[in-house]
Amino acid sequence: MAKFDELYDVDSVQAIQSAIDSKVEMNERGCMIWTGRFAHRSPIIQVRLKGGKAFYNSVKRFVVMKAEPDRDFPEKYRYCNTCGDYRCINPEHVFPCDVDTAKAVEVIAWLKHNSLRYNSNIEMAKAYGCSHITIGKYRKMYQQNPDVWDKLVEGFNYAKKND
Repeated sequence: MAKFDELYDVDSVQAIQSAIDSKVEMNERGCMIWTGRFAHRSPIIQVRLKGGKAFYNSVKRFVVMKAEPDRDFPEKYRYCNTCGDYRCINPEHVFPCDVDTAKAVEVIAWLKHNSLRYNSNIEMAKAYGCSHITIGKYRKMYQQNPDVWDKLVEGFNYAKKND
């Protein structure tokens, strides 16, 4: 667990923020779209800091920690987007979530977009590239709390598989 001020000094924050700002474009929905590098759909930043030290980290982790400097963050958080665009780094659209939630948002968004094209979980699973049991699990998660999932997947820009 760490707080923002424990990880970053003032000079580093300015250099990192400047590098981030140079790779962001705003869209009409208020999303800050990352145009830099990604590691497995996660925006990453690599910056050479004062003294030659290299900084390599998740952009979402940095912006969320900067927005909430007094909060303790575990090192292994994953970050989800309320806007549904995995490229968005707007701290108002990004929140820490567990791995299952991040994957569920992606799968449920795909299911909502594509489910009418298929007659069964088996057909959907084949199209998505997973097991029919997995499809059933995510459909059940959605059915138990559709309002929450609708909010999370609203406008989600998923990686289009077989679409």
